[in-house]
Amino acid sequence: MNRTKSVVTYLCLFSFLLSQQVLACTGVLVGKGASVGGSLIISRNEDFSVNNWAKHMVVRPAAENKKGDKWEFDSGLTVPKPAKTLQYTAMPDWDAANVGSGAGPYEEVGINSANVAVTATFSADGNEKSKKADPFVKVGIEESVIPTLLLSQATSARQAVELLGGYVETIGATEADGLAISDPKEIWLMEIGSGHHWIAVKIPDDKYMVAANALRVHDVDLDDPEVLHSKGILEHVKKNKLLKDVDSKRFDFAGAFGVLGVPYDTDRIWLAQHILSPSVKQKTRAERYPLFMTPDKKIGVLEIASVLRADYQGTPLEGKAKRKIGVDRNVESHIIEMRPNKPAEIQGVIWQSIGNVDDSIFIPWYGSITKTPKAYREGTDQFDEGSAYWAYRSIGALLNYRDGAYRPTVRKMRDKAEERLVDSLSYVDNAIAQMLAKDKDLGLWFVNMHSNGFALQALERAHEIRSNLIKEITKSTEKKYSKEEWEKISEL
Repeated sequence: MNRTKSVVTYLCLFSFLLSQQVLACTGVLVGKGASVGGSLIISRNEDFSVNNWAKHMVVRPAAENKKGDKWEFDSGLTVPKPAKTLQYTAMPDWDAANVGSGAGPYEEVGINSANVAVTATFSADGNEKSKKADPFVKVGIEESVIPTLLLSQATSARQAVELLGGYVETIGATEADGLAISDPKEIWLMEIGSGHHWIAVKIPDDKYMVAANALRVHDVDLDDPEVLHSKGILEHVKKNKLLKDVDSKRFDFAGAFGVLGVPYDTDRIWLAQHILSPSVKQKTRAERYPLFMTPDKKIGVLEIASVLRADYQGTPLEGKAKRKIGVDRNVESHIIEMRPNKPAEIQGVIWQSIGNVDDSIFIPWYGSITKTPKAYREGTDQFDEGSAYWAYRSIGALLNYRDGAYRPTVRKMRDKAEERLVDSLSYVDNAIAQMLAKDKDLGLWFVNMHSNGFALQALERAHEIRSNLIKEITKSTEKKYSKEEWEKISEL
């Protein structure tokens, strides 16, 4: 092939991959009745198209905005700002302004000061018939802007759904997506299927659901108050014959707008449901799986962590499935708990893993933090000694040495640390609750000290592990010299 043509082809492919920035995310959403301790949980692996891509953990401050102020996104989208925007945590890319079809800010996940949490998105695809009936717009609502728009404004999960739905209907969407939104009362799964049509369903308290990279909503009643959707969706589906049988009481949004039965997606859904509901026997490679499931036992942070790291070993899909859940190009993963029985200031907790989820640790951060350590706000696509992302990411790279010979030892340490963190958090909660009751400022000060202090301790431990790995790897390649050889070397 012509060299120039090869370069052009490569650049086109690379641009396509970046435009599909997080096209391989997997997540689990858990109702409060199905969880350990009554938490409402949303979670997701954020995957990227390349292995090395630094994420920054930041806090966006609240702001007063002037009349006429707008968000002006690099994609060309402009959206009016409200009079006030809320404080929220976010996980932007290091170079979000220059990557993707609608560059920046790709804030991905966070909790705001009203205790609304968002994780976005589960990238999906629309079917060709749907795309022709209601095309995606060139400049509009997409993953790169969704967390920013919602976290800065929404004071409840339901309001966030309605807010985003309004944007999709009036501005239009550039892509098909799924996302999860929660608050201390409820969780919503929202899906965008075409340029102007969307649907959202409330997760039943006693169920969980698994999302991959396909639209999932089906068999829902459009008149149910726990189902929200775009105006005229039923008429649109009928008019354009997007379904053979259109039933408003068992509406099939995924069938009308999505692409069904792709093993790349359904394998992961089967695996997650197999892990959380092993008593339910389901065939592999089905066209689709139940939207909501009942877990065999209550689901907590550790159970979700195991799903987000899962592969197919020991299952009927071992050696067949091409896409496991935890992959080397995870750039960050998160598990967000909303705990309605806690004081408002500590209801939201983000269990944040940075870098490859397999080789990193989930660290708890309270959603009410006001600042993050400098190391967690630094890093690019090049190794950086001062970056928290690279501290965790480099451990994963080193663990690949010698076919992962050192990985079991490090994972055992990781699992033990996560168990201790989960067990100890309730004691920390109680201490902070007492402080908040007597002195709110003191309690909030301790929230920051605990979250940031532990994050820095975890980072120090990561540096120690990396140093030990380097030492062990270099020792393993050390040549044993004879006395004669050593004497010759000493003479040089």
